[in-house]
Amino acid sequence: MLNGTRTRSTVTALRLPASLHAYEVTTLPTQKTPMLNLTSQPSGVVLPVRATPSARRNAIFGIHDGMLKISVTAPPDDGRANAAIVELLAKALKISKSRVQLLSGTTQRQKKFLIEDVDLATVASLAAQHAPK
Repeated sequence: MLNGTRTRSTVTALRLPASLHAYEVTTLPTQKTPMLNLTSQPSGVVLPVRATPSARRNAIFGIHDGMLKISVTAPPDDGRANAAIVELLAKALKISKSRVQLLSGTTQRQKKFLIEDVDLATVASLAAQHAPK
């Protein structure tokens, strides 16, 4: 970036050295909005999650590599972090905990949760609320 500032869509201002004033200035690439890799199934929506156990607070931090990034204070032993993620997702989506099931990634940071009886738009709106601004 040539000593300038950038917004999400285009270059707003450039302060160029005097030697470059005669040349054409090209715009910088736009910043891509991160996408969440949601999968629709007949029973609900599969939500990929990147989990961070033993964090300072329970929070949804946005999207990381197509996964919803979630931090929980619970340690990763005996499934306590998974239970905390289920509770956090249920609270954020305003549904019961029984409608959130862990499909894969019991002991990994990358997990997949099935959110039952919820449409893609509802889960996508959750991701949009927590997307970086």
